[in-house]
Amino acid sequence: MLDSFNAGKRDNADSPIVFSVNDGPYAGITRFDRSDGVVMCRTGMAAQSGCGTKFDFAGAEITLLFPMAKRDDVDNLIQKATEALDQFAVPSSSLTDGDLDAARSKSGKAD
Repeated sequence: MLDSFNAGKRDNADSPIVFSVNDGPYAGITRFDRSDGVVMCRTGMAAQSGCGTKFDFAGAEITLLFPMAKRDDVDNLIQKATEALDQFAVPSSSLTDGDLDAARSKSGKAD
């Protein structure tokens, strides 16, 4: 799931590519169905081993990556991630143009 081959690469929206999921047969990919989603794990040699799942938060689809040893604790991990997002998320309606300019400047994407 975490794919070192993609390190430094960016997608068409100029966002970093940090993981890959293959729909076809691929050595080391294991899929586990959950009541409200899927967990996919990859045992890797060249790429790092790990698992990932997705969940919704405030209308956004969030990808959660975690170590294989935590595969059976996904509900708790999602709960902790949701709590962290609740604590630190800033509603987009409260952002000012100055906030956005500062974020762009910090990320090196100033216009």
